Amino acid sequence: MKKNFKVEEPEHVLLSSFFEELKEELILSALKRVSGLYSRKISEKELQSVRMLLFPDALQSRESLYIFEPEDEEYIISFREDEIRERLLRVNWNMISGIIFFEPMSQKVQAILKQIPNSVPVLLTAASPEHVHRYINLYLLYKFSPFTLIHASAVEVFGEGVVLMGESGSGKSECVLELMRRGHFFVADDLVKLVDYPYGAVTVTSGSSRAELRYFMELRGLGIMDVMKAFGPGRIKSKTELSLIVELSKPESVKGTVAHEEIEIFRRKFPIIKLPTRVNELIVSRIEAAVLAEKLRKTGFDTSDVLRKVLDEEHDKEIT
Repeated sequence: MKKNFKVEEPEHVLLSSFFEELKEELILSALKRVSGLYSRKISEKELQSVRMLLFPDALQSRESLYIFEPEDEEYIISFREDEIRERLLRVNWNMISGIIFFEPMSQKVQAILKQIPNSVPVLLTAASPEHVHRYINLYLLYKFSPFTLIHASAVEVFGEGVVLMGESGSGKSECVLELMRRGHFFVADDLVKLVDYPYGAVTVTSGSSRAELRYFMELRGLGIMDVMKAFGPGRIKSKTELSLIVELSKPESVKGTVAHEEIEIFRRKFPIIKLPTRVNELIVSRIEAAVLAEKLRKTGFDTSDVLRKVLDEEHDKEIT
């Protein structure tokens, strides 16, 4: 079992990924300059005010995403047109990942927009400023959080994130498929990404960098299955919160029926159980039972503690 995970720190977010992942939630559209979407990166974790463009010497030295707030209009037009033009000429537009404008735009805002080079991507949003700010800040916080990639499968069982680990051919994908058949949700197969987010928790998602491959599952001897098309989007979760790790092991490597341990990920401890992959054993039922036990433990109920207390009481009675 891999005990030390290699933790990585994201250096940037592709503007194209930002656009594709948030366009529905934020009602985003690209205003010409579409080619720039695929060449620009976001390297700064926080949104920047478009007012900063009027102070080129104070701009971030890393590629940043800017937003034109409705209240920015009065501030910017307080400058003379020639002064705005002169200041914008001094901006290093290569450090501008993109600029978000709110719809509808007034004629004055459109006049300012014309002074922005065509190489800079411009996005329009019809969502409220409060929603846009909150959602983008949470999105960037998540995207820039430390992460680790592991060879595993992931599923959400009874609302709890479960990561299945084990050697190649141990039956991880088959377990996920059977869990889905029982009504649980697919999260990832083959490559799982664990993210140190939100605070005090770990997010589980697909580790695939290609969106079109995130819902593919390899079944030994059968080939590749497109889970999205086979089960539909209603049976898929793009991410979940980690609760339990299951390691599918060879029978001889597990003493007794089930081995319980703990593993530390991002300074937090998570339960890990080792299940022997014997033929005809109800592995999936055991996974469901383990998840239910973990849900009870989170509420303060520990079956082992109850049994221990009962046995201690019986032992005391025998002595007296």
